[in-house]
Amino acid sequence: MEAVPELQALFERLQVQLYGRGGGEGNRTLTENAAGAFTSTGDKCLDFFATVVRSTSVETVLAGFLAAWNEDPEKAVKLLLNLRDIRSGKGEKKVSLVLLYALSCWKPLTYLANLQRFLQVGCYKDLLFVAELAVRGATAENSLQRLAQMSGDQQEPIELKILACQLLNDEAALKASDKASISLCAKWVPTENTHFDRKPLRFSRKITKAMGLKKSEYRKRVSALRAHLTVLELLMCTGKWDEIVFKSLPAKAHRQYRKAFRREENSKKIKSDDRVALAARYAEYLAQLTKGEVTIKSTGTQPHDLVKVYMDHRSMEVDLTIEGQWKDMIAKLAETGNFKHVQAVCDVSGSMSGTPMEVAIALGMVVAELTAEPFHSKLITFSANPQLHTIVGDNLRDRINNIERMQWDMNTNLLKVFELLLSEAEKNPQAEMVEKLFIFSDMQFDEARGSGGHPWTTTYETICQMFGKTKYAVPKIIFWNLRATHKSFPVQKDEIGTALISGFSAQMMKAFLSDETVEFGPLTIMNDALDKYEITEIPKEERFPLTSEQAGVSSFSLIGTIVEDFMVAKKVSKRKRREIAVGEDGDNSDEDATSESE
Repeated sequence: MEAVPELQALFERLQVQLYGRGGGEGNRTLTENAAGAFTSTGDKCLDFFATVVRSTSVETVLAGFLAAWNEDPEKAVKLLLNLRDIRSGKGEKKVSLVLLYALSCWKPLTYLANLQRFLQVGCYKDLLFVAELAVRGATAENSLQRLAQMSGDQQEPIELKILACQLLNDEAALKASDKASISLCAKWVPTENTHFDRKPLRFSRKITKAMGLKKSEYRKRVSALRAHLTVLELLMCTGKWDEIVFKSLPAKAHRQYRKAFRREENSKKIKSDDRVALAARYAEYLAQLTKGEVTIKSTGTQPHDLVKVYMDHRSMEVDLTIEGQWKDMIAKLAETGNFKHVQAVCDVSGSMSGTPMEVAIALGMVVAELTAEPFHSKLITFSANPQLHTIVGDNLRDRINNIERMQWDMNTNLLKVFELLLSEAEKNPQAEMVEKLFIFSDMQFDEARGSGGHPWTTTYETICQMFGKTKYAVPKIIFWNLRATHKSFPVQKDEIGTALISGFSAQMMKAFLSDETVEFGPLTIMNDALDKYEITEIPKEERFPLTSEQAGVSSFSLIGTIVEDFMVAKKVSKRKRREIAVGEDGDNSDEDATSESE
């Protein structure tokens, strides 16, 4: 009996839809919107690099890192460094610290050997978070084993002893020279009655004990070190407003305290001469900043941190602090180079609502500003009907307001984006055709049927078919994932002409700003991003792979709860907000190490 083509096509289509595979290719799947995709890139390290974002679940992050370790331990450690790297990596805090804690449980020698590397890309406060996970998760088998292995007779986290040693080293350096450069350890170590000193942590007491001091001595010595560092919060809570040097402040401190700097009164509505003077100095500083006469720091700032301010308050006036940081961030990125013949595509469909959409718009604006003419300030949104939009506005606020007036729909039809590009290309010479395209999305594209009617094809394959009928080359495509979603990849590791990225940091763009010296492909782009990290060789005793069962991944489910309950910032009380606004709270800073890098 002859095969019936319609039945065979239906069989293959249902095989993909129902079981995520077809034709013996178990790596096939569908996106949430039924487009063909892959369950893996074919490289576990690349899978991790291209998927982990801020909202990825603890279980998914742990499983992905474990798979990467089993494939390439050295590269897995570099992935963790890149994930945490505030200055030139993804700058993620929560997921990277959970992984750092897991590494200390699974591979303690590797953890200890590379701990200084992690501090170089992160912050001394990271040690407190890892120690907190160890203490709060001590009911889990992995944590109990970790305490026994790494804490000695006192059963105290090793991280606290490291902090104690660093404080002693900084003290010794200051005794040798009052102009010595010391670490920021003293800025982050806990004081009494703060989060890290409450039950069951009691970290300040334990650090005090490790230093061989009494409580009063600990307070005095930490205060002296903080005074040498000119810690902003210390100046504020002691009323030393005249000693605040605005151009030297860390990036997040500028945003967090900008309202306090403008206030002429304290929390009791009492105006004072020193607060009036502070407000006047800050107004003068912002005026000079607008003229380019002074600088402001943006290191550690992610673009959506600034965009979100205006998107959350659509009618607000221009904020000179936010504007200054945006300009500084763009200028620093431009030092690496500028884009030519590049455009950004921002997914503004329903599945991107919330932070992913804010990030897509922010990163899209960064690309638009860094791109030379004729694509400068141009942006494409894709949904049901993509639009090529020219961003107008004299400042960041006006440009965001302009973008928000663009058409927004619920679909994710990427093919129509390329139809739009080809249509535009017909109006321009080949020299002005887009050569590189950033796609900021959750990768859950609409179904794309190939011209031959094959029931399963990826969106990228269909794009190649589309361009194959024209005189134009397919642009190089950077698929930039922004949401923790159904695991699907638009291309695999060996698809030359594409790249796979994830995360919220514009720093990852530097790989595409500089002149390309490597082959443009998913693996080479990832390796280029990771090669800058030096690590201590993995001890031979720990090079063996681990299964999920051996690693006890399931027992880490408690860690996810701990992270949400204790490590994720909650809405603060009205009183707390008032204290922060007027600058009277000396221990509220959760600055994510921006001051470590500046």
